[in-house]
Amino acid sequence: MRYNQRATLVINDKRDEHYDYDLGRIVGSEPIKKVVPCHISNQGLQTQTAFTDKLALDAKIIRFKGIYNNIDYVLLQEKKYLIAMTRVINDFEMAIYVNEVLENGH
Repeated sequence: MRYNQRATLVINDKRDEHYDYDLGRIVGSEPIKKVVPCHISNQGLQTQTAFTDKLALDAKIIRFKGIYNNIDYVLLQEKKYLIAMTRVINDFEMAIYVNEVLENGH
């Protein structure tokens, strides 16, 4: 399998968050954007309906080397995709199943 495509993982590391008494809210922890080489394929209809109650506009499977935690969402060609499921294939490979986010956020 060739990892000749690119995906941007938006990772939210909550370790740096703290409560700011002056602002009255939790601050810190800017999301980290990491571009990774990957293999992107479309989800089949059976897989799509297994993870969601409706057919998504665009659903993909993204496979890449490395294990990442706390991924908020994925950017593919400047389109936002939410994670439906993650799967660790082995000690150094991971697959995530994503669905495209529409303009109204659903």
